[in-house]
Amino acid sequence: MMKLFLTILAAGVASSVVAGEFHVSPSGADSNGGTLAKPFLTLQRAQAAARTLAGREAVTIFVHAGTYYLPATLIFSAEDSGSKSTPVVYQAFCTSPGPKHFRSRRSLRLWVAA
Repeated sequence: MMKLFLTILAAGVASSVVAGEFHVSPSGADSNGGTLAKPFLTLQRAQAAARTLAGREAVTIFVHAGTYYLPATLIFSAEDSGSKSTPVVYQAFCTSPGPKHFRSRRSLRLWVAA
């Protein structure tokens, strides 16, 4: 009985860790679940998924190597920050070799430094 309880407890802990982890890849699809095996295609979709957990648990969005075309401006606001104890972090997926490129639909002709 104790062995069964520990197995269930371990499965519950593992699933809660994965819930705050999303993957984005140029070979993904926004209809996917954002897992390592079935990543999202766009940062916008990952952002929407992260917002459902932000502030309640830590969220990490792993960006895999490739070129990402942004169909619209990606805007971050306070709801994308999480909190000090449950941050939202966007980071490169370290085992995914190669550069990560972000490109807009149109080229930027005027650039002003902030």
